Amino acid sequence: MKWNWIGNLTLKQKFVIVIAPSLLASILFGGLYANDQYKLTKELDQVLILSQLAVANSSLVHEIQKERGMSAGFIGSNGSAFQSKLPLQQRDTDKLIHTFQSFLSDHPLPSAFTTEIRNTKNLISEIPEIRKKVKGLSINVADEVAFYTALNKELLSIVDLTAKKGANQQIAIKAAA
Repeated sequence: MKWNWIGNLTLKQKFVIVIAPSLLASILFGGLYANDQYKLTKELDQVLILSQLAVANSSLVHEIQKERGMSAGFIGSNGSAFQSKLPLQQRDTDKLIHTFQSFLSDHPLPSAFTTEIRNTKNLISEIPEIRKKVKGLSINVADEVAFYTALNKELLSIVDLTAKKGANQQIAIKAAA
């Protein structure tokens, strides 16, 4: 094949032949890079939400632990211990439950969390009945402790799932710590 045809091209056409492949490659790789950065940003946004969820969970677990202990003390003392402190603790727990539920309403979570969130919400909905039984001393300590333990287990399973299902597992594990 003869290369004489190159000599017949105008200077503009020669520039196009030389520059076009590089330009197309740059556009292609730039687009791929931009797409990767977009995905990374979305993943990091999700990790941020999951880490905020872990913080909300940790605070709620702590308050539920306090309520569990006071409730057990109240039942064990036949209602004489923690009479004034238990209602205050329940109010503190309710505030964090509201914060947790608001967080869930305001932040979309991956579908992998559906089961744990549903189980947690179901247990949270039972708290008023458990409190009523505690106040009336119609529940034993073992059943009361078992309920709050199950609730905390569900809350902590959400934190575990955060570490397992986070888009960037290294960051998600640090967030769950």
